[in-house]
Amino acid sequence: MRLLLPSMPELHAFVAVARAGSISTSAQSLGMTQGGVSRCIRRLESRLGVMLFVRRGYGVTLTDAGRRLFDRIDPALHRLHEAMVHIGSDASTRSRLIINAASTLATRWLIPKLPEFNALVPNVRVVLQPYMPASDFLDPQTDCWIVPPPANGGAWPPHILSEYLAGKHIVPICHPKLTARLRTPEDLLEHPLLHHLEQPGNWKEWIHAQGCAQPFSLDSGFSTVADIIDAVAEGFGVGIVPRCLLEVDLRARRVALPFPRPVSTDGGYFICTPKARADDPVLEKFSRWLLRRARKDLKGT
Repeated sequence: MRLLLPSMPELHAFVAVARAGSISTSAQSLGMTQGGVSRCIRRLESRLGVMLFVRRGYGVTLTDAGRRLFDRIDPALHRLHEAMVHIGSDASTRSRLIINAASTLATRWLIPKLPEFNALVPNVRVVLQPYMPASDFLDPQTDCWIVPPPANGGAWPPHILSEYLAGKHIVPICHPKLTARLRTPEDLLEHPLLHHLEQPGNWKEWIHAQGCAQPFSLDSGFSTVADIIDAVAEGFGVGIVPRCLLEVDLRARRVALPFPRPVSTDGGYFICTPKARADDPVLEKFSRWLLRRARKDLKGT
């Protein structure tokens, strides 16, 4: 019997847009153009003869028909993903471990530690890929993710195991020449407040934790922590970043901590692995090693 099924790109586009509520964000996470995602959605709607999304302001929301389809398609894709993982990967003979990681955590901390893991598991070659926001954690080619938590306090996908690594403690940073002039938290507000585009609330959390009621507004936003650090080092403003990512730049005196006491947030970085891979010995070794290194190197951060 021939099954009447849409293409996988159509299904991936539909699920990504349903999760993100945004065609542009979904296009970025899928590595497609916005036009490509829109065409996939239109083909699927034409195939089914119903509208799956309606536009709301700057995003899209599911119609009743779209919600019913998503509730059926999403778990089915998870089961398909788990089947592919089980059949397609033999951990005892696998020669690569593909990791999707937040870029600054990878460059500032993980990469210098990888020779140690290679010595522990010498036959496995680590491949690092950049983290893309709104990832659905369904890429069968990725073994694990080292990423921030879901936006707006959202839940992790049901097929994923997550464990906290580090990064929930944030601190303000400045150019070393500014340190002597920053005597109170309010003094920071006289300078451009640089922030991460995915965590725009970090300045608010830190400022409120200082008991400061003075109004403020954010300045330039950046897509990576490394960009914020570099901008501060060039005297572009003051930034707010995870404490665990600063050791290299503090030692090089590129930036300084005007108020070194950190403030705890709900953010940070987590290692995420598919539940279907819980019995993968190589992935288990990497996860345990990574957590040990984080406790040793990033304690309290």
